Amino acid sequence: MRLLATPGEFSLETVIRSLSAGKLVDVTPAMNAQAALGEDLVVFDAQSVISPGWVRIYALRESKLPVGLRIWDPAEGFSVDALITYAQEQPEVFFDPDAFAWKLAEADNNETSLAYMFLKDPGGQVVTPRDLRSQGQ
Repeated sequence: MRLLATPGEFSLETVIRSLSAGKLVDVTPAMNAQAALGEDLVVFDAQSVISPGWVRIYALRESKLPVGLRIWDPAEGFSVDALITYAQEQPEVFFDPDAFAWKLAEADNNETSLAYMFLKDPGGQVVTPRDLRSQGQ
């Protein structure tokens, strides 16, 4: 989060800037009709002005909400695909640093359990190995 956040701002632009190592800044996306997959989805492409890298943003046509993005750097052979979801708000414990510190001290943690600790899937699916163990799987 520290890498993505700028003072007073957290936006799709900050995510794109972070994932592209700052190479995709101050670009204006243009609609890409060839990449659109259906009537409900609109696709925008933006070319970096300082590198051959580009970003493709997938958005819902009516609401204009972005639902995905692809960052591609042909010079480095680097790409990132991200799915953007709009789920219900996470429980308060998800944002509690004291609860995280308490769980961090538990011996049976692994990287996945720590990275997604307290995260709740809006469909009720299990998220971590710890969730699996608590369900007896």
